[in-house]
Amino acid sequence: MKLKLFILAFLIFSGCEKSNNHVTDTGSKPPSISKDEALSIVNEVIDDFEFIHESMLHGSVLRKTAPTKSQPIVLTVASDSIFVYGDTATIHGFLHGMIVTEKHSHPKGLLLITRSSKYAPSNSIGIASVTERYISWSQYHTGTPELRTESVIQPQFSSGTDSTIEAHITRTKGSVTLSETFRFTSPIITLDLSRNTKTVRAADPSAEQIVTATYDATTGTMLSKRATGQADVPPYGGFYTQTYNYTSGELTSWVKTTTRGQADRSVLKIIERYP
Repeated sequence: MKLKLFILAFLIFSGCEKSNNHVTDTGSKPPSISKDEALSIVNEVIDDFEFIHESMLHGSVLRKTAPTKSQPIVLTVASDSIFVYGDTATIHGFLHGMIVTEKHSHPKGLLLITRSSKYAPSNSIGIASVTERYISWSQYHTGTPELRTESVIQPQFSSGTDSTIEAHITRTKGSVTLSETFRFTSPIITLDLSRNTKTVRAADPSAEQIVTATYDATTGTMLSKRATGQADVPPYGGFYTQTYNYTSGELTSWVKTTTRGQADRSVLKIIERYP
């Protein structure tokens, strides 16, 4: 669930390797996940982590229960309703705290619920997401999404570069599950002509984090940088996002949020600032 940016130019200066194609199928084999689809998923996941960061900073009132059709809206953006709350799930044998964002919208008058759970995995570095899309309240209440996408995005060292983003993506639709791995060996660059900015996304394996840097597209001056990674200690699932703000290329301030979802649907959050 990402807030839409009106991006007029989208350029990928990125080498991409694809591997580990695995399909579990009880019917016909679906098309594989394309590089463009994988890139869109990576950007959407990172956008979601940054949206959670902004939600924590702006003091949104967090619900302790998942939304239903009759519950009030926590946060409204345009005609869409967005809910933010905590949750837990057992992953690889360990209990993980998760931050859930739900977007309830009605494209062309039809219901679409996008439920996205964000966490840091306990068995590897990086950040992870489970996104479920429902097209009816029946699907939503029975937990049977129309489409389910699991993503683990990791910073990796590779030959000749230290900025490789590796994405492990598993997509399930009906009875078909498709798993693939993509390696973006060069930074992912997006131009937003409406804001005259250039966004560069890359991995920082040394710090075990994913970094988004924004520059003035004309001068090349850095405006801000965001880094997202795993929280330092268990319980599992916690993650941080730290934003660095620059003026005339000089660091002037930073703010860091560390969050973890709780079983009672609340969110544990820590906010640190400089100065």
